Amino acid sequence: MASTKAGQADVAATGRRKLDDIFDKVDALLGDRCWAIGGRFTLCDSYLAVYVGWLDRPAIAAPPGSFARLRRHAASVRQRPAVARVAERELAWLSRNE
Repeated sequence: MASTKAGQADVAATGRRKLDDIFDKVDALLGDRCWAIGGRFTLCDSYLAVYVGWLDRPAIAAPPGSFARLRRHAASVRQRPAVARVAERELAWLSRNE
């Protein structure tokens, strides 16, 4: 998206601000609800948990304590037995194929 270091830094900073803005909005919309849509777990919850997991990656790491509702939501998704089983299988596959 940019050919210079300064341009690349600007693109990264702009993307970070936009990502923070989106996460702020979704965090507020989630409020105290357990799930993203209605009162039950849906596919949207799975995807949202994946995106929230990106916040711990070094390239886009968000400050600890930020987006508390989203982090709580993602933890709830990861605690679901079916999700935990899938994550375990994926980690096993990754370790065999590195």
